[in-house]
Amino acid sequence: MTTAEEIAKAKAKIAKLLNMTVERGCSEDEQETAMSMAAALATRLGIDLEAQRQKEPTATQRKAMKKAFNQEFKIHQVLAFQAAAKLYGCDVYTYGHGKGGLFFVGREENVELAEQTAFWLMRQVELLYKQNLPRGLSQSVRAQYRKTFKAACAYRVNERAAQLMAEMRRTDQAAQAATGSNALVVQGYFEQLKRENAAFFEPTAEEKARAEQRQLEHQQWRKDNPEEAKALDKLMNKSSRRRAPRARSLPTGVGANAGMAAGDRVQLRKEVK
Repeated sequence: MTTAEEIAKAKAKIAKLLNMTVERGCSEDEQETAMSMAAALATRLGIDLEAQRQKEPTATQRKAMKKAFNQEFKIHQVLAFQAAAKLYGCDVYTYGHGKGGLFFVGREENVELAEQTAFWLMRQVELLYKQNLPRGLSQSVRAQYRKTFKAACAYRVNERAAQLMAEMRRTDQAAQAATGSNALVVQGYFEQLKRENAAFFEPTAEEKARAEQRQLEHQQWRKDNPEEAKALDKLMNKSSRRRAPRARSLPTGVGANAGMAAGDRVQLRKEVK
């Protein structure tokens, strides 16, 4: 007789099998095998497979989420977040180029991994800085070395992350080494993530309706209040001529070359060197 505990374990296994899809990085053969195993297990234990399937998020049902970090980040920290986002198919957006914080957009599990990886990359950069710090530097030169080394090291890490992801999409060898799937599967998976991330910013039908209503109300207000509308336009034009915040450029100095070289020794992921 099958116990409740056995049923619960079986449902958990079926859930994992149902998540083994092409969209999640599996090959077509792996997906077909997983579906067959799920069906066989459900039949043997009398589990309603269709009901179980509906509980699991499909590729079309999956949604991206947002996670914000409301603190100031230095340029090498922003670069670490950007590298981690690339590795896990997330997008990262900054406020004031990181001075006002930043946020990830992506699948919940990918955002969690990207967050862990970003801080892990920062720790590696910090460790490499301490290992490479020359002795006998003055306080001012040491401060410049610290800033330029970390920035250059993180810049190189971000470069390598972009190169790795491009290679995984292009060649089966790189894709197999990193994920166990071929390049076409990897490319499809990250394209799906890209669509999900873009959909996060798409307004809902209700939001679109409210926006349209506000636009109609504003147009009517302009007709009813032409002088106030003219003054508002003048104020908006003046505001638009203000300078946008300056982008943060990569600092250069005594530690830049050593930092760039050290960036090649940073592990991008624990399973990818």
